[in-house]
Amino acid sequence: MKLIIARSRRNDIIAISGMWSLKDKMKILKMVPDGFIIYPNEIISIVDDIKLDELIKSIKNIEKMISLSTTIARLRRELGLDKRVFICLSSILDSFEDLARAAYCGGVDGILNDLRSVEVIAKDSTIQFINTEGDDRQYVAVRVDELSKLDQDQVRKVHGIIIYLYSRPSISLLRYLRERCIILYGKSRIIIALPHIYLSYNFLRKAKDVIYGVALTSFGLLVKLDYVDYDKDIFMYRCSECRRDLISSSSIRKCPRCGQRLIELLKEPSDRYFKYTARELKYIFTNMLKIVEKGVVVDYYGY
Repeated sequence: MKLIIARSRRNDIIAISGMWSLKDKMKILKMVPDGFIIYPNEIISIVDDIKLDELIKSIKNIEKMISLSTTIARLRRELGLDKRVFICLSSILDSFEDLARAAYCGGVDGILNDLRSVEVIAKDSTIQFINTEGDDRQYVAVRVDELSKLDQDQVRKVHGIIIYLYSRPSISLLRYLRERCIILYGKSRIIIALPHIYLSYNFLRKAKDVIYGVALTSFGLLVKLDYVDYDKDIFMYRCSECRRDLISSSSIRKCPRCGQRLIELLKEPSDRYFKYTARELKYIFTNMLKIVEKGVVVDYYGY
């Protein structure tokens, strides 16, 4: 059998997604369910031996899904659960169903249909009204240089303003943009739309007191998957009290440190894991994030 292991340059949370794509291609012996959170170098799945080329192809597909869910998860963790995180439809069109589902595994609030602006732009305007898939509120989206051209009567009805930026803004510019939105339209909720490369942790920590959220216009490959041959049983648990992951060669019920009942991370596959709705996946992720938001230590217990 083979262990599929998640790798990441940054020692930060990884949001699991894409397990549904494995079930029809290989025999899954154990897996971390979609929406769960793990850390780099932990196992995401144990599969029966299959042809190497089939395994590599499957891994490449899952890498993209996990990278998207992880990008959104890390944004969500940095900004806080009270902020909004969206993904633009144009960035997930190549594998829409899989990537949209992956986005909810990372706790996304909705998918922005930014493609509606194509016809509008042809008429020399970049203003669009957006209903998000997932968030039932309406937003207006506009490029930063068109901010003063919005219709005040229409903007009055929306929940917030999404501003498309060309590069990473300074915090002082964000404050200025929010003040302009308050003065012009009476709206303080601004969401900035940027590629993932501009959304660094340092920037988000400073910006989260000014912005209402972010919209991803692109994402990169944050997570790489590796595989190793292994012939023994393996178990993986999390203690919510000690905030510790335990990887063991034997089954454990309670935490050896505090006696708390453990959360099983590596589970035998079940059909219900592959049938979760977007809302259920986001709920699972949110509960997991509350456990790991202060960090987790990985402990190879009796391994």
